[in-house]
Amino acid sequence: MTITESVLLTLSNSDDYRAFRKALKNGMLPKESMDLIKLLGDYYAAEGCSEIDWKGFHNWIQLRHSNHGSIGEFNAIMGHFIESGNCNGDANDSVYQLLLDRARAVELSEIALDIAEGGSTSWDAVKDALERYISDSKALSRAMSRTVAGTEENLLETLTSVKSNTGMKWCLPTLDRMLGRLSSELVFVAARPDGGKTTFLAHNAWNWASQTPEGKCVLWFNNEESMTKVQRRVWCSALGKHESEILEDINGSNLEYRKIVPNGRIVYIDDADDVSVVEAALNKYSPSVIIMDQLYKIRGMETKSKEGNDAERFRALCNWARDIAKHVAPVVATNQLDGSAEGVMYPTMNMLYGSKTGAQGEADIILTIGRIPSENDKRFIHTPKNKVTSSDEQSIVILDRFRARYYDYAAGNGY
Repeated sequence: MTITESVLLTLSNSDDYRAFRKALKNGMLPKESMDLIKLLGDYYAAEGCSEIDWKGFHNWIQLRHSNHGSIGEFNAIMGHFIESGNCNGDANDSVYQLLLDRARAVELSEIALDIAEGGSTSWDAVKDALERYISDSKALSRAMSRTVAGTEENLLETLTSVKSNTGMKWCLPTLDRMLGRLSSELVFVAARPDGGKTTFLAHNAWNWASQTPEGKCVLWFNNEESMTKVQRRVWCSALGKHESEILEDINGSNLEYRKIVPNGRIVYIDDADDVSVVEAALNKYSPSVIIMDQLYKIRGMETKSKEGNDAERFRALCNWARDIAKHVAPVVATNQLDGSAEGVMYPTMNMLYGSKTGAQGEADIILTIGRIPSENDKRFIHTPKNKVTSSDEQSIVILDRFRARYYDYAAGNGY
């Protein structure tokens, strides 16, 4: 496919034409190609259409512009475009990104020029334009990942990912063995209230952050505990210290913590109780892992659910979270276990609070944390659903609530 044909496909609807036309400057394409693109805009205006009919466009050129100096070149371009079947293809993502970059640059230059000349445009317009560019680029990146996911090479990579140990390591060797590496899964971590869910997240969050490259982050959406309390627990877990020990030497603790978790590697979004808050942050940041504590409390799916009840709303939320896990980054979400799990060593899937089949159907992994009153800080973990390794292993761990860490009971030592 020629570059001209790729550009034509990118402009195959009137919205994209309006958005990208200014990005196409003289010299980027041969003159006859630029003339053809100008006529494409005339065609949209004359016919009032939003989607292009390439054969209709070609016929329109021949009827309306038969005397154009480049009619021969137009016929050659359009003839090959249509006869080869290239006109039925999809726009090239790299061409789309190039035009997006140039279109936003043109928009920014026009805003800056108006400000420089004393126009009415404010600096907020620069910020808004940059945010639109970031949002559009992230959306394009997710769309590109959907396309790549269908290739045979990517399928082979997916099938061998567990064997090759790609992805993020968990905080305990036991979890790596049970769950495999974290790559593009929706994982539910479920327990009774005060059963150790937030400690589980805290221990894993700094561990994932230490594996995260520059420019990426662990993105933590919080709608459960106090954000300050959550951050303190992450600090305690990362340093392996009681909070009182950290407060004795705050500056030293900060330096030690930043060696483990560089600045910006964990981003906390508080009061993340609506779908719109989550999606705005996904457009702003580039996460390697996404934590949702708790998914059930996120609103915004009420109008999208068919029946309007809580179970259907939660099913829609789970479907939404799974789509994010597949196309953006793995999602680790917490959920409560209902009263039937009280005192149960290894809770089952049907004990998930608020879910009839939603979480059970959408999750790749469901990990439950059980406890029994007589066993104090022992916790009992297993995976009643595990599509990654198929392991249904049951394991005993120790919860150190003061240092916000888990330890393998069988190993008898720390992380």
